[in-house]
Amino acid sequence: MKKKVLIVIVWLLSLVIVAEISARSAMKNQLSEFSIELRRVQAMNSVNHLERYREFHDYLTHGCNTEALEKAEIAANREMHVIASLVERDTTGSISEYIVKRDPAILAEMKGLKAKPNASWEEPKCMNL
Repeated sequence: MKKKVLIVIVWLLSLVIVAEISARSAMKNQLSEFSIELRRVQAMNSVNHLERYREFHDYLTHGCNTEALEKAEIAANREMHVIASLVERDTTGSISEYIVKRDPAILAEMKGLKAKPNASWEEPKCMNL
């Protein structure tokens, strides 16, 4: 009888161990997939920002300072709307905490935003390009 009980206990422990190993493996796979997606999004954002910086550089080097400033203001307003949307959906408060550490004025600026970005924001063209 003791032998049967011991076998059942060993069998149950082995099931628990296999379940634990499977759960850890699944979690590692999910984290790996998340990491890949995060790197992809970071790369996309970096490429997008690089393109914008190059546009500003081209405008400035071709003497279109006023147009470059207007493009920068429009870009900043669009980014502000994106940040406001992220803050609004953030259930942990971590985004607001990060913003306060970097620039507390951003949260105050967000309160004055219109409900939606202005669709008529048309970026000026540099006539010297």
